[in-house]
Amino acid sequence: MKRKLSTYCICFVLITVIGNCSKIRIWTSSPVIQIIENDYFEAELEPALKMDEKFFDAFRLVVRNKSDRNLVIDWVKTRYIYEGKITGGFAFKGLAADNINRPPAVTVSAGETFERMIWPVKLIGFERLRSSNVKAGESGLNLGLLPAGENGILLVVSVDDKEIREKIMLNIEVTEISKY
Repeated sequence: MKRKLSTYCICFVLITVIGNCSKIRIWTSSPVIQIIENDYFEAELEPALKMDEKFFDAFRLVVRNKSDRNLVIDWVKTRYIYEGKITGGFAFKGLAADNINRPPAVTVSAGETFERMIWPVKLIGFERLRSSNVKAGESGLNLGLLPAGENGILLVVSVDDKEIREKIMLNIEVTEISKY
């Protein structure tokens, strides 16, 4: 009986120790916000934490038009860059699934600021149309985690007939730490 009790106690202690030694991951970015500037505009790229979580799943893009002309952001040519390679485009709230590969251009008027949360299309998961997980009024999109490493955007903007391409890059790091 004593042997059985001590075996249970040892199992309980092991389960408690193993369960409490789990690790959590923390996402950080260097720099926190990357800013580029040219004669026509200033742009900021910042990875965004998923709501109530500790990981990045999107970018916040801000474009300030410094010129006296309209800027046009070409979303078809604007691309997601990971580890130095172009790996697809971006999606954003309000973009219909049938336009995901042909998102409409956006005009930023002279002196105005444009801001949008954007997601790399490559990292988006789609729920099946008949999935019980998708409720009425929901999109069925699941945003994937931004991976560790060099992440960024090739931002393509037109001013009149001039095309301007700017790379905005930052490094995402994932650190594992023990809970206790």
